[in-house]
Amino acid sequence: MKSLKFKTDSKVTLEHPYINDVLVYDIETNSLDTNTAKCVFFGAYSYKHKKYFIMHSDEKQAIQKLINDHRIVVGYNNKGFDGPIMENITNRFNMEYKIVFDCMNVLYDYKRRRSNRETMIVVKGKTLQDSLPNRKLKTVAEVLGFPVAKGDIDYEIFRKDTWTAEELEDIYSYLVKDVDITRRLFEFYIEYFEPYKEYVNEDNIRKFDYIRSSGGSYAYSAICNLAELEPEFEDDYFKLQERPLNSGGFVLEPQVPYAEGTVIYYDFSSLYPNLFIQCNLFSHSCDCCTEEEKWDGDGFFELQGKYCSKTQGKIENVLLDIYKKRREYKKIGDPRQMALKLLLNTTYGIVSSPIFKNLYHKYTGGDCTAIGRKCIQYTRKRFEEHGCKVIYGDTDSVFVKIPDDMSVEESQKIAEKITEELQTHMPFSH
Repeated sequence: MKSLKFKTDSKVTLEHPYINDVLVYDIETNSLDTNTAKCVFFGAYSYKHKKYFIMHSDEKQAIQKLINDHRIVVGYNNKGFDGPIMENITNRFNMEYKIVFDCMNVLYDYKRRRSNRETMIVVKGKTLQDSLPNRKLKTVAEVLGFPVAKGDIDYEIFRKDTWTAEELEDIYSYLVKDVDITRRLFEFYIEYFEPYKEYVNEDNIRKFDYIRSSGGSYAYSAICNLAELEPEFEDDYFKLQERPLNSGGFVLEPQVPYAEGTVIYYDFSSLYPNLFIQCNLFSHSCDCCTEEEKWDGDGFFELQGKYCSKTQGKIENVLLDIYKKRREYKKIGDPRQMALKLLLNTTYGIVSSPIFKNLYHKYTGGDCTAIGRKCIQYTRKRFEEHGCKVIYGDTDSVFVKIPDDMSVEESQKIAEKITEELQTHMPFSH
């Protein structure tokens, strides 16, 4: 059976330095058992050759040559299904040393049972996580509005050994649609996450890690790159088991069933990132301070660790730059602000996980939340000393009911004064 080659229906307009390394593929099998299922038909789109390919498994050498011709293999659930079948005892295709880009895994990490990038992708004002009733390829395509619909076929056809010309036409058409949808999804990812590419190193871009990794791994790699550090991942089993005792944020349960009058919501902008910066919480290993000179909370915050009080750390300066740039980008609607938002929002999770070797420390995350709790508790105390009532609070924010004779402007001045008072106890307020 000869290989069928389909010219692409749409021109490739993507600008990516490593796009020609990519092969998008899908397979049809005679079983769902990944250990023994036979790959009956192999479909692919090659960015290098700018063609679609459909081949029967009998053309093993041609399939393997096409795979060998590419460094990155893209599929949908190809980590959990297509890849294992290609390499099982029945088929024995060699996928070794290939970078596996799983378009489904980009959305949801089934191994860890948690969302991945589907929480970052917004479609018509809703995250993809909230828009998807399920994570089938056809459903994802429909939600994203792709013009090509996945077709229908009786899967018993793949249990046969021979096919009529009409059946082969149905199989080819079905498989091309599958590959085409996967390709469109891959291209959507490249375009959507283009702003994320700016903050990582060349090796990360070459492997498409800035798209396919978790949000935490992306943020860690980006922060290390911006700080001119090689991102190191901990591989010591016993160190990976270490879990710092972080108590989390302060939560004040609702103090009233409902509130009448003027209630104002106040929150600390990017509380945890700003605490990392202003309290220099990555500088625990500084060598410019004696133990007595290191900052340990100024007698105001109760901390486990001690930090440099003389020089702002490299990571802290990177985070400060990210924070300032994000504010600028947000004002002008620059999409790069979403990537910077991810860097700021995931920092706490990174410093609390031993795998992220360059940023993790057993005290940093816990001290950050301890400072945060004190900030909210102090804010409540000071507002109530001015006759206000804090009726609810959670981690970085409070709801304040002001007296009838107090103006909003007056309450704002109280809030600004509280911030100034808190910052007097921090070594690098800004």
